[in-house]
Parts: sequence; C-alpha cells; structure tokens
Amino acid sequence: MTTKIQFNPHWLDLKGHPFRGFDVCCDRASLFRYAAFVGGSETASGIEVLSGDMAKAFPTYAFSFEMKAGVVSEVVRLLGIPGSALLHAGQNFIYFQPVTEGQHLNVSSRVSDTFWNSATGVFFLTKETLFSDGERVVLKSESVYAVRAEV
Repeated sequence: MTTKIQFNPHWLDLKGHPFRGFDVCCDRASLFRYAAFVGGSETASGIEVLSGDMAKAFPTYAFSFEMKAGVVSEVVRLLGIPGSALLHAGQNFIYFQPVTEGQHLNVSSRVSDTFWNSATGVFFLTKETLFSDGERVVLKSESVYAVRAEV
C-alpha cells in the first residue's frame, strides 16, 4: 500500500535552500567499502585507481559521502514526506580534477531547482553539490529527486 502524498506549493520555494556542509577524506577503506557495495572488488579498477583518480573507477563514489552524511535523509525531512515516497530520478557528475586517495574535500549542497508537473502529478527537486579541496572545485554533482503527489 502506498502513502498518498499531498503536493505542498511551498516545495517550489525551496530553490536555493542550503544543506549542512561537511568535510570528508577520500581514503582506501571508504573506496573499498563502496566498491564492495556496488559489486566491485579490491582488484582491477579499485587497486589501480588508488594510485591515481579514484573517480575514474567508480564515478558515483562521491555520492556515497552524501549518503553517509545524511544529505538524502535531509531532503526527505525538508519535504516532510516518508522516505519511501522519494524517488532518486537522476544523477550527473562533472569532474574538474582527479579525486585521489588521502584528499580532503569540503562538501556543500543546495537545492538548485524545483518543478511541479501538474499534468503528471510529479514534483522534481534538483540538488547541486560541490566538492572542493579548499582552492578549487574538484567535482560538481546534480541529483534529481521526484515525488508523486496529489493536489
């Protein structure tokens, strides 16, 4: 049985809303945990990437930091909906620099767009996340979330 979600017009006002920032270290243990989670192993691309760009082997690796920090849970709280009503509808990554073992990154996220499709009854929220090393943006990601709702 699915919960009926009521569309909240205030969701459209969330554009620009910042999420709590955090710092992360790209370490060997976190890469191997992520590799195991997505069905990889410590061999092949996992080991090779430790001497260079971690993101080339696992492009979505950076998203695991947001999951661990609770950013997606914060999206659910912000919308005031059950987690089961939130669909991860898309992800995009743009790497400007390599992500390397031992690198410390500052992570900041904000709601970059909101859209209500009244014809389909689906609300879309886009979250932009910047990963910077203190001097420059290393990675930019965009996550699109969808909520089926009724008016």
